[in-house]
Amino acid sequence: NQHCSYITCPTSNINFIDSFVHNLYILIASEIGVPGLLLFLWFLFEYMRLIRKAYRSKIDFVKNYSHGFVASFVGFIIASIPGPDFWINNGVQLYFWMAMAVVVSLNYFNGIAYQMKKVEQFKKLKLSILQPKLEQFN
Repeated sequence: NQHCSYITCPTSNINFIDSFVHNLYILIASEIGVPGLLLFLWFLFEYMRLIRKAYRSKIDFVKNYSHGFVASFVGFIIASIPGPDFWINNGVQLYFWMAMAVVVSLNYFNGIAYQMKKVEQFKKLKLSILQPKLEQFN
């Protein structure tokens, strides 16, 4: 087995087998403990919350991109069960962080578009309120 190596404890005659964990969640729990695993799961939950927020957008391209991110996120969650590629492969991490940045940007864009729509509605309301007063002076 290429992932196993025998380690001999220098203070006793016990041999240990060093093996590779094929589950991201178990790997995180063993390397940084249960609090680290809980933090990682919280991070994934927050990422899914951001995707869900973009998923509910009224802007078509934001909604369409979020459909793709839901699929990639579910794929990441499932693929992390048999292998910890995210944790050990920098290429996979790069794609994950790029997708995260795009989701955050989409939510930011969605918020700006929402605010612009609110300002536009406010201007229309303000003009409709002022219109009768302006007609009094004519």
